[in-house]
Parts: sequence; C-alpha cells; structure tokens
Amino acid sequence: MAPSVPAQALRERLADSRAQGKPILGAGTGTGLVAKAAAAAEPEFIVVYCTSQARVRGFPTSIIGDPNAITLELLPDVLRVAKGVPVVAGIQATDPTREMNSLIQQYKRLGCAGVINYPSSGLYGPSYIGGPYSYTDGLKLESEVMQTAQKNDLVTMSYIYRPEEATVLAPYIDVAIAHAGWTTGGMDGAPEEQSFEEAAAVVNEQLGAVRELDSGCYLLAHGGPFSSPTDVGQMYALTVAEGFVGASSIERIPVERAVEETVRAFKELPLGSKKGK
Repeated sequence: MAPSVPAQALRERLADSRAQGKPILGAGTGTGLVAKAAAAAEPEFIVVYCTSQARVRGFPTSIIGDPNAITLELLPDVLRVAKGVPVVAGIQATDPTREMNSLIQQYKRLGCAGVINYPSSGLYGPSYIGGPYSYTDGLKLESEVMQTAQKNDLVTMSYIYRPEEATVLAPYIDVAIAHAGWTTGGMDGAPEEQSFEEAAAVVNEQLGAVRELDSGCYLLAHGGPFSSPTDVGQMYALTVAEGFVGASSIERIPVERAVEETVRAFKELPLGSKKGK
C-alpha cells in the first residue's frame, strides 16, 4: 500500500493550526468504525496505539500482548478509512525482537505519516527493572529510533512523563505530548486523584522542559483528569499546551456513553396500545 498521506501533509496541518491559533487534536483509535467517525471531524492526525485492543475488548487501558505486532494488526483498518487524515503509529523502540529501521520502513509503506514512542520507557519509569533495558538505556534507544524515523521523513512524536526525559528526546521529536497520568472517567478510567490545577502543573513542567530545549516543538497534552472537551478547555486555560491527544477520551468513553444511553432509550420505549388485543 503506497503512502496515502505523506509526512509533509501532517507537518502542514500542524503548522496551519499553530498559525491560526487553533488547537491541534490527535484522535487515538485502533478500530475502523471509530477512526471513520473521527476522520469525519478532521482532527490533525489519528494515532494507533496497541492499547486500543484492550479498550475495545472491554478491558481498562492496558498492554495485553506484543505492542508492535498489535499496532501492525490494527493499522490497516484505520488507514483504510482515514480519508486523508494523517495516521501516526505507536512504536515500542525497546522491542529486542525487531530491527527498528525495518519496522519504520514497514509503517511508512503502509501509509503512516509519523510515529510515536509508545509504549515507552517513560511509561514504566526509572524504577522499572522487568525489561531487557533500563529506563536510561530505553530512553537512549527511543531517541535513536526517533532519529531513524526523521531520516525516513516521518513526523516524530513522544510522550514526556518527566521533565528530565525532554533532555534526551526533545532534539529528535517534532511533537511533545505531556502525559498527565492515566485518563479518568468512564467505566474503566483511572481513579480521580488529581485536580485540574495539579494536572496542569504537571503538564506545564513537562512542556516547559521541552520548550527550553526546542522552541519549535509542538506542545500537546494527554490524560489525567482531562477526559472530555470541557475538561480540555480547562486544560488550555491553565497550560501552555497548544493541543491534545485523546485515546480513552476518543474511542472508549464516548462509545460507552453513547451505547448505554441508546440501549436505555430503547428499553424505555412504551409498547403500542394495541399489543395483546
């Protein structure tokens, strides 16, 4: 499949939104149905994460298999219905079973416009010891994979979980996404442990570290208590973020709400007066 939307188209969409002072939106989804609906609203890009598989199977957001294999499995359905909206693929740079340049080339051949380092070492944190690489080594690998993606003319994105990660990753990414924690809300959301103000402080700290190193990097946010359009409006008022990336807030919470409300509405319909006569 030839690339339907080159990286340059995504760069132009990002630049246009910034120039017009409009929020940049990344819609996270790994299913054709939700991607089709999301594309109709024309976000700047669609992101395919391996965690989509868990969400659509009714689990809380989690990684339930080989992340890169899952992303490769989900991509064709999303790319098929994206209708001109650039698609960004999650990439686990610390996968010791794959040659990263080959994987990046595969994403590009499928038609992806960019990659994002997910799941990343930052997700697990400095104390994680269960994988083949330490936190520090993992970040270094991720920076190298981002460099490789740039050399292959793909847009590069990274979550930033801690300010110190900006030092390693900022020079090699086009878009930084401050991670405010697992998304709250809906049937399987994280416990509400942060206020908007507390989460906003986290976002500003992370994005501030990126801005100090790369003033041109696009600054987005994700997660925590920011799980609805109203919440994200509050986030914009409190932070330097110029955009938002949603996953649970795009493909899980709205679907849960819509299906439940629709089923309740069907259940509450009265039967006609002629029934049983």
